[in-house]
Amino acid sequence: MKIYLIRHAETEWNVSKRLQGWGDGPLTEKGKLQSAMLGKRLESIKFDSIYCSTSGRARTTLSIAIKDSNAEYLDSLREISLGTWEGREQSEIEKENPVQFDNFWHHPENFSVDGGETFFDIYKRTGEVLRLLAQKEQNDFIIISHTIAIRAMIASALGKNVSEIWDGEYLKPTSITCLDYSSGNFKLIYFGDANHLE
Repeated sequence: MKIYLIRHAETEWNVSKRLQGWGDGPLTEKGKLQSAMLGKRLESIKFDSIYCSTSGRARTTLSIAIKDSNAEYLDSLREISLGTWEGREQSEIEKENPVQFDNFWHHPENFSVDGGETFFDIYKRTGEVLRLLAQKEQNDFIIISHTIAIRAMIASALGKNVSEIWDGEYLKPTSITCLDYSSGNFKLIYFGDANHLE
């Protein structure tokens, strides 16, 4: 069984380098185009079910890519909660709290922010929902989610540590990562494929 993990399209907050977390920047015009291009790509992929983060940017990406998708929306697929950092520019946060800003990007196992989740929290949350869905489904399915959420799912599925969540290349907007699930085990087929945007 194959599981396709898809990042949402570009948002205005991505462009202005604001951290989103559970906050929500609207899709840019480019993001809407990316969503439509994703939809074309998905026409060549066979899947039975769709699960989507409840965040607006994920829902909008899906609504443009697939009309009347019959998706199930899950809070457990949301991005890491960033508490007091949400909606703020990265440069401002880096000046205010350089240690935790560095931890966020380079030492996720040491990261913490007021009112938010740790990387351990999202690792546990997304790892649990991924396993639950993999055990529930009989056929290939899609998950629409977020950068750190997807990275955490992959790390959990492959038995990696929280410190390894940022390993691997940049996940482009609407990129697709594919996992194979068989007999309780996950295997990475490909990571961050965004050929449909070229």
